[in-house]
Amino acid sequence: MLSHEDERRLAAIERRLLDDDPAFVRRFRRRAATADHRSALVGRLNVLTVAALAIVAAMVLVGLMVLGVAAVLFAIGATVAAVVRMRWRRRR
Repeated sequence: MLSHEDERRLAAIERRLLDDDPAFVRRFRRRAATADHRSALVGRLNVLTVAALAIVAAMVLVGLMVLGVAAVLFAIGATVAAVVRMRWRRRR
């Protein structure tokens, strides 16, 4: 954080530079604005990347749960089928 005196000196330097070379100041301001835009864009891309990874992770977890439920249902069905088959064979 700059003191009041430092801010005043910096403003004076900027005014002198603007008087001496306005084209340079315009170019410098344009680059600074582009850098701000670029950093904001990178921030948005980072947020989107994290969100996409979270969605993929959730989809994988849901898929694993569905596979787990399917495996349990298959096991229950196979057990019921084996018991029914065993009882059917005993009746013969």
